[in-house]
Amino acid sequence: SLLFVQQYPESLTHIVLFSLASCIGQLFIFYTIKTFGPVMFSIIMTTRQVLSMVVSYILFGHAISFVGAGAAGMVFCVLGGRIRRRSQKK
Repeated sequence: SLLFVQQYPESLTHIVLFSLASCIGQLFIFYTIKTFGPVMFSIIMTTRQVLSMVVSYILFGHAISFVGAGAAGMVFCVLGGRIRRRSQKK
């Protein structure tokens, strides 16, 4: 890997920026879990992944199978149920 950086020195900037973004992201993860708890964090991450899939479908025309669309819908229903249950407990 050091040979690669020697051959392509501009890659070092990308590596440093990627590492910095990764560290900042990890801090946000720790803060979210500490403030809102692990269940809310898992809900946030699952929602992010499903929304990423939908945006990929819309912007880039990636195919989503009928089963995949059904699974994404099921995930949103389960997440909605969890959020509703949690809000009713308070």
